[in-house]
Amino acid sequence: MTTWSTGYWPAALGLFTFTWLELIAPDRSTLPVLRVAIGLFVLFDLLGALVFGRGWFSRGDPFEVWSRLYGSLSPLARRPDGVWVLRTPLHGANAVPVENGLLATAFVMLGGTAYDGFSSEPRWYTFVQSSALPSELLMTAGLLGMCLIVALSMHLASAVSARLAGIPVRGLAAQFAPSLLPIAAGYLVAHYWSLLIFEGQNTLIRLSDPLGIGANWLGTAGLTANADLLRPTLVATIQVVAIVTGHVLGVVLAHERAVTLFERRVAVIGQVPLLLLMVGYTCGGLLLLFSS
Repeated sequence: MTTWSTGYWPAALGLFTFTWLELIAPDRSTLPVLRVAIGLFVLFDLLGALVFGRGWFSRGDPFEVWSRLYGSLSPLARRPDGVWVLRTPLHGANAVPVENGLLATAFVMLGGTAYDGFSSEPRWYTFVQSSALPSELLMTAGLLGMCLIVALSMHLASAVSARLAGIPVRGLAAQFAPSLLPIAAGYLVAHYWSLLIFEGQNTLIRLSDPLGIGANWLGTAGLTANADLLRPTLVATIQVVAIVTGHVLGVVLAHERAVTLFERRVAVIGQVPLLLLMVGYTCGGLLLLFSS
């Protein structure tokens, strides 16, 4: 087996590709496109496993990495001896090992969800539809641009923090990558709550007849999706709470890492640029949410 050396970069690329397929690809909901996408993913995963061994799945498989990183925020965990324990959501995220490509993966997770909200902004899709350039090209540039905005802002804030704290800037942004996970999770809940509730119910309903032969194996075929959890006021409340909670947890996690990385005398002033960045992410997330 080849020694694992690519870090999280394959996962970052895979998540970016999936986000592009979900939001931008032409005819993305048609069966031929889905067949090709699933086939390429299976091939990608098999080749990765053959070359890198079992280590591929925890670092290279985009969906396993995605679930592991979000799962690090779970209050439920298992100790090395197998005993289940309760923990704070920040404990698991703070324990995520900072490896090559982790920061890029966090940028894609956060930037991709941010672009999903931005793509519904009336001025953006009016511009895309009225432009002489291909819409897929403009939307791809928008998705990439959103990820780069997240990346550049994080690197800039980290550089200022390093300057204030008097430490080397190299690698500092990567050390704060876990602090982006709660923020990305907040965006995820805010943007996909309605889809989860509606399509989640439809999925359970259609499980009674997965082959489309008129069966009713689970007795749910005659049911319809309930819209009680999709009332506008409730949805708006959940979205705001999710974004604000995610950013509060992100700020606390960034503070914990700053205290660990910076000397005590400069720990407070050194984390101010990152705190301002988190506040900026909060305002930007709420603006994207309610302008779409």
